Amino acid sequence: MNKKTHKYQKVNIQGFKHDGTLYRQWNNAIVIADDDEKLVLYLYRAKVQDIKDRKYSVTEPSIWFFYKKHFFNALYLLRPTGNFLYINMSSPYFFEDNTVKYIDYDLDLKDYADKELEIVDITEFKANKVKYNYSNELVNILFKEVNTLLDWKEQHKDIFNQETLNNYVSNLANDCLLLFKEKKLKYFANQYLRTNRLKTLVQSKHDNIIKLYTCGPTVYDSPHIGNMRPVLTSHIFAKANLFHQKAITFVHNITDIDDKIIQRADEEGVHPFEISQKYSREYVQLLKKYGIRTITHLVYVTKSLVMIKGYLNKLLKSNKVIYEDDGVLLDISKVENYGKNVNRDKDIDYEEANFYLWKQSDIQPLYSFNKYTGRPGWHTECAAFINNYFHGETIDYHGGGMDLKFPHHENENAQHQAIYGKDITKNWMHTGQIFYENKKMSKSLGNIIKADDFEPDIFKLIILGTKISAPINLNNVLIKQQENIIKKYKKIIFEAMLYNCDRIVVDDTTKEAVNHLVELNFQKYLFSIDKLISNYNKSLNKETLKHIYTLINLMDFNWHDHLRKNKIKFLELYRIWKIHHDNQDYIQADEYREMLLSESLI
Repeated sequence: MNKKTHKYQKVNIQGFKHDGTLYRQWNNAIVIADDDEKLVLYLYRAKVQDIKDRKYSVTEPSIWFFYKKHFFNALYLLRPTGNFLYINMSSPYFFEDNTVKYIDYDLDLKDYADKELEIVDITEFKANKVKYNYSNELVNILFKEVNTLLDWKEQHKDIFNQETLNNYVSNLANDCLLLFKEKKLKYFANQYLRTNRLKTLVQSKHDNIIKLYTCGPTVYDSPHIGNMRPVLTSHIFAKANLFHQKAITFVHNITDIDDKIIQRADEEGVHPFEISQKYSREYVQLLKKYGIRTITHLVYVTKSLVMIKGYLNKLLKSNKVIYEDDGVLLDISKVENYGKNVNRDKDIDYEEANFYLWKQSDIQPLYSFNKYTGRPGWHTECAAFINNYFHGETIDYHGGGMDLKFPHHENENAQHQAIYGKDITKNWMHTGQIFYENKKMSKSLGNIIKADDFEPDIFKLIILGTKISAPINLNNVLIKQQENIIKKYKKIIFEAMLYNCDRIVVDDTTKEAVNHLVELNFQKYLFSIDKLISNYNKSLNKETLKHIYTLINLMDFNWHDHLRKNKIKFLELYRIWKIHHDNQDYIQADEYREMLLSESLI
């Protein structure tokens, strides 16, 4: 009978042939789960030696499933681009001398991402069936188990359930087992969970894909804090839907050619592309700094001109355009319900409302469209991206600042109406403006706050604590309030780590809380966390602690990432502090206490 292992126990693995010959050994695999059905091991840099005395290491993070009753084991090579599953038809494992042992019957199955399950090594199996004298009973068992695997594959069961695998990977990340020195694996955990979770959702036959577009910045200067509110709001909304297993396509644009960029380049005596490339790079770095990882398509105007011209041709065919010597305009008088979304559909001056789809120019950079040399109109870029990535459909949500409500968003909608006779979106997500000390931020007042100079976690909490359409008035009191909330969250997350409750729980409690984000009621989400913390302080219920961890974890705070990466170190500091404290060695205890206090962990 197999002895029970314990979590984090390091074990060896030995594979034998049917005649008892040891053909391969793996050293120092880590136990991550052991239940009534299977043993789950994690391997990375595990040392391997085979029968031919070849020695090498496992170079990819891997999870190996061994079954107590099934005649197979399964090795997952974890890859953000798509997992590779290798299944050995083998005996159920047995455990002795701190070693997982199994007999390999030389028939294998491979499962690549987006491919059918493939049975391999049949020739070797047939040869070894004769060589090792496999009984008919054994052969029948093995092929019956192959059918079991095919059924599991079809039913997305056990090892073929991506969410189950994602949870193992998520817990490995929480346990600091996915931190790698190798540069190519630096962001492995985030890349893996994001891409594989998205793939699972996109492949779902039952869930509709949520279509989201959010307007991005015109990159003529360093992005300011106001640039981050719409995209961060959309990111939080996307994260919530992903938590609910809803697939989402999130398109976000960067306007990298515009009159403002040209003017800035002229002032600095450089080419406009130098300006746009510099500030585009800054913005992309800010997306990373603010933890915005849900964008599925980040699109640039200069890289999408063929797409934009194709969209313009659709508009030309609608016969709702006006040709002028200096460009092509949309004829608003031919578009139904123009201005209705912003209550400006009465007494419209149509001639004044007409806007350029393509504007003639003689200032570089220039592009050609039909007989015109110039650039696409600003309102056309976003409408073209939406048309391309969502195939002319009405999208579910369109994000952007309140200042874009008119004319930009109304003009996007007008173009979609001109081609398809329907609105461009079902819902607008307009975010309020940002003020500093009750004053609008402007260059003339010198009070513009650059996004790179603001603490992302503070800003994320401010957004969560404010109705999305309401203005935000940044001030020292508001910032101090968020700092205190972060300290409270740090303490509770560290407590979850102490009690091994830093686990993702998806149940009615967490789903109900996250649903507030889906409904764009961010304040209620924070209230749900506060209520759970209050309940935990009274009950000390560990399930409640897991709920709190799950909800705070969803927000991807940078401080939480720091805590995860240094978890082992902080837990050790806490352990030493407790020893000194319990031994009444208060001088030593105070030294460690100060270290923990400096991180706001106690």
